[in-house]
Order: sequence, then C-alpha cells, then structure tokens
Amino acid sequence: GGVLDGFGYDDLFPDETLTVPELSKALETAGVRFDLVGIDACGMATLEVACALAPYADYLVASEETEPWYGWDYTGWVDLLAEDPGEDAVRVAEKLIDDFARQGDAYDDDYYYEDELTASLIDLSKAYELRTRFEAIFSEGGAIGGLEYSELLDRFAYVTSFGGRYYEQHDLVGFAEAIGDRALADAARSAVISQMS
Repeated sequence: GGVLDGFGYDDLFPDETLTVPELSKALETAGVRFDLVGIDACGMATLEVACALAPYADYLVASEETEPWYGWDYTGWVDLLAEDPGEDAVRVAEKLIDDFARQGDAYDDDYYYEDELTASLIDLSKAYELRTRFEAIFSEGGAIGGLEYSELLDRFAYVTSFGGRYYEQHDLVGFAEAIGDRALADAARSAVISQMS
C-alpha cells in the first residue's frame, strides 16, 4: 500500500498494516542507527519514506513500483553478511538489487514483467535537503515552475508514474524536469546511489 496504507499485512490481524509513521516510531524506539533498511514491499521508495527513516538509517533499499508476489531473493545478500558481518552497506544493497533483478528474469508471471521491477538504493543523508527543495516549489505561491495549471497538467502527464494498479506515485526527477527545476532534479538524482537497470 505504499505511504497510503503501509505494508506488512499481518496474518493474525488481517486488517492491519505497519504505516510509515509507525515504522518511524519503531525505529526511534529501537534506539539503534542502522546502516541499511530494506523494505520488501510495494511503493516504498518515496521521499516521504526516506524522510521518515533518515534519522535512523544511512541507506534505504525499496521499490518505486508494485512488487511481484515472490519479493526479493534473500540468499545472496544474507550469505554476503554471513561471510562478513561488517560488509559495506552499499555493497550489500547493490547485491540485493542485482539478485532481485536476476530473480525477475527467472519468473514468467502474467501480472509482473521484468521491465516493471524496480528497486533503488537511496542515500538518506540527502532526504531533508531534497524535501526542502521540493517544499520550496509549493511555498513560492502562484504557478508552479512559472507554469499555468493547464500547462503543468500537460507536462505532468508525461512523468513516469508507479503503482497505477492500486495507487499512483510519480517520479520526482521527472516531476522536477517537467517544471524546469534543474536543482531539484539534480538533488533527486544525487540521492539515488544505485537502481535496478
């Protein structure tokens, strides 16, 4: 359900999910700073999730799109950590993303296709700067990016969207480019260390 409905449906409580604020509170309560948080659930690679997790972790691996039923391949990156518990978080995350992509190649699923699989490694230290730049667009008042509403809608129609089967989220780089905000587009690009290709 992404940021709208949360994730992690519980078999014992079928109408319950873990929302993003609840996840943030749980990490705060844990009192630990994590090198890497990975969320094997649909639609969690968003600015809202990155900002919620930034105080508690250095990096986030998550998917922009809906995920297939089989989820991630845990074998490779868990083996990597078993061999060396001190392994670099970026290397572990990149292994996770690569294995997820390879696993997608192996499945022939009517609902999910390889080109729909997404996963990104996000540098959470850049989340607040990115949010500040994003919010500034809306606090200036008047037309966003100097564009009238109808022109903005026309440009927005070409921005990549995710989760269209259930929810709709839009690519932040694409949004920034659509309104001509190069600083926002560059900030969004710099926050993504690695992504499924």
